[in-house]
Amino acid sequence: MASFASSNKPFFFLIDFEMEKPQLYSPEEAFDLGFKFEINGVSNFTRKKVSQQTTPFSIIPVSKNRYAKAFKKVYNEIHNGNSFLLNLTFPSRIESGVSLENLFHLAHDSYKLLQKDNLLIYSPECFIKIKGDWIYTFPMKGTFSGDLTEVKKKLKTDVKELYEHNTIVDLMRNDLSRFAKNVQVSRFRYLKKIKTQKKEFYQTLSNTQSQIRKIGM
Repeated sequence: MASFASSNKPFFFLIDFEMEKPQLYSPEEAFDLGFKFEINGVSNFTRKKVSQQTTPFSIIPVSKNRYAKAFKKVYNEIHNGNSFLLNLTFPSRIESGVSLENLFHLAHDSYKLLQKDNLLIYSPECFIKIKGDWIYTFPMKGTFSGDLTEVKKKLKTDVKELYEHNTIVDLMRNDLSRFAKNVQVSRFRYLKKIKTQKKEFYQTLSNTQSQIRKIGM
């Protein structure tokens, strides 16, 4: 990774959730290995027109008993002050008659990744961006539906959404301060429209920026 960065060459870096199988390639190597990606308009593939038909899914969730045990543990940890905000999630089996590649081309998200017949990821959120000596994050927390006037009113009055968004912004600021200086929130709580096949809604974002410290500083 350092050799790519020092020579100012783009690279493709993928790490799994367990952080056991990191992968690092040039964009050309990634394509040869079956990876296709689009990152805010930058892509390494030729777009394919896919019919905008309804895509049926069959979702097989975890058992109610397994979820209840995990929920109880999360509740106790929050109650004991060991966490302020936590998303309780599980892997769920999803079955569909539509191929991963067609789902990839149907997705409207600004950030998406496909590994042929193996992996599909898409997200509306840019987690991190590095440009020169500056690092930027775009914490996204808070979902609203309805017309824009109604959503703006909720944005100002929903205390729960405000606290959750403040928590994630503070987390980003704290993490950045470990290796960066001049940490600041350049834009706080604004709305971004998200479009899916079924509906449109709004997400709340903020922007942070900071300057990467040089080694020894």
